[in-house]
Amino acid sequence: MFVATALLLGCLVLSTPAGALSRRPPEPPSGPVEAEVATSRFEGVELVGEDADGTVWKLRAAEGWGREGERTGTLRGVQATLRKGDRDVVLSAERAVVEEGRAFHFSDGVRVAWGDYEVQLERAAYQMTRGVVTSDSPVEFTGPGLRISGVGVQVEVARRVVHIRARARAVLGEEAK
Repeated sequence: MFVATALLLGCLVLSTPAGALSRRPPEPPSGPVEAEVATSRFEGVELVGEDADGTVWKLRAAEGWGREGERTGTLRGVQATLRKGDRDVVLSAERAVVEEGRAFHFSDGVRVAWGDYEVQLERAAYQMTRGVVTSDSPVEFTGPGLRISGVGVQVEVARRVVHIRARARAVLGEEAK
């Protein structure tokens, strides 16, 4: 069961439907699961893939669950490493939801990090076809001697370019710590 689910999830093309970032991920099943629902739970999930532009990604999650036969599920304790050439960008969050095999939506303590730089968000989506992380939530981008806050962001993963969409406020130098 785990292998079939991992292969199914490993073939995802990720995109963000309009308005999808404002939804909260569903909660995992809390009690015994009825036989007709057929929900599977697994620990130590690991998926690997490669984008059309050559970005290699590896997604790990402490646990996951979803309904058999569907390409929808929830992951907890998620870390995705995106590598383009010799550079890694790490996207991590407490939760991620896979919807219909088309989209990953990350929530609860989302971080996008490379080297000494980090973008922190409430929620975000990774659009694999474009190689970008997008969000409409408050954002803080930090690095050596740099702190920029605002609302909404687009992070171009391969180029490591951060676009703050609104209300950007920058603090530079010692005050940025």
